[in-house]
Amino acid sequence: MSFKYIFIPADESKPIQELEGDKAGGLSNDFLLQSAKDYFYQRNGGASRKSTLDDLSSDERKVYADQIRKQYGSNDTENKLQNLDDEMLLNIFK
Repeated sequence: MSFKYIFIPADESKPIQELEGDKAGGLSNDFLLQSAKDYFYQRNGGASRKSTLDDLSSDERKVYADQIRKQYGSNDTENKLQNLDDEMLLNIFK
């Protein structure tokens, strides 16, 4: 079973489209939600950011994680970031 929806791109130069989605996933695997996540992930450079992070050496990953902690660390946030290991922290930014 499917449904139709209107896709209005974030880029105003792109055309508005009528698209079709699948209801089979129900709320647990919502097609529209996943499509929106994928769209904004690609649009915001998520794939290239993930690729860059995956290609870092272990030393570079450590330095990058420390930079994230320093940049985003404020009182309460800093405590939470300090409790995450480097891999968990970098996965947030993928």
